[in-house]
Amino acid sequence: GLVDGYHAGYYDCFNGSEFDSDPPSVKETNKDFSYDDKLSFKENAINLANSMGISERELNVILTVASVVFLIVSLLMAFFTIFVTQPLSIGAARFFMCARNGDVQFGNIGYAFKKGQYIKVVKTTVVKSLYTFFWSLLFIIPGIVKTFSYALVPYILSENPTISTKKAITISRKTMKGEKWHFFILGLSFILWYILGAIACGIGTIFVLPYVQATYAEFYALMRQKALAFGYADAEDLPGYPEKTLENNIPPYNSGMS
Repeated sequence: GLVDGYHAGYYDCFNGSEFDSDPPSVKETNKDFSYDDKLSFKENAINLANSMGISERELNVILTVASVVFLIVSLLMAFFTIFVTQPLSIGAARFFMCARNGDVQFGNIGYAFKKGQYIKVVKTTVVKSLYTFFWSLLFIIPGIVKTFSYALVPYILSENPTISTKKAITISRKTMKGEKWHFFILGLSFILWYILGAIACGIGTIFVLPYVQATYAEFYALMRQKALAFGYADAEDLPGYPEKTLENNIPPYNSGMS
């Protein structure tokens, strides 16, 4: 501001212009930027950069670096989701399914990472995600429908991680026929819980998530019975989960006794 005021006064003194006028060069380099609909995005970006004192060449360098960084971060997030997050979600599904039988070993969380089944698990989850993505290209609704259709795949993998990709997806798709609306309503029932968890500075979510996952485990238990009853899967496809050894003749939690 001091420099601008000095040059403006100097210009007014020696050129006989009005007191509040600025030299043309000052006006050009310090004018406020305003978006022009008639210009392209690139032209508006250049104008914005010029208003900030950035040349077009510097702007290109900044955009290139930003694009490379964004691409690298996106790839890292994709790899992390595929190779870490998805297998962990399958392990979480196994943990809650085993917990129904009294087996609450925390090591079940890493079940999908065991040798001989990790690659198959990753392959199936990637194919499922690709199917969902391609269906989403036909507008959003088909993608949502297929998301519900393949909702049982993580649980099927948690029960039988070596099952073929096609078989796991087929079992889920057939079993979820006529159940998608119920699954949608079940998901909606947790909204207030999530809101309460968010109100508690997000800490409440720590207590909500186990409740949600345990409820989805019960949903899969029902769908598993349906798949076996209707012949969508057999005992080889869905071998079941281990049960905790009886202690003092006390049956496990899910024995059916009151």
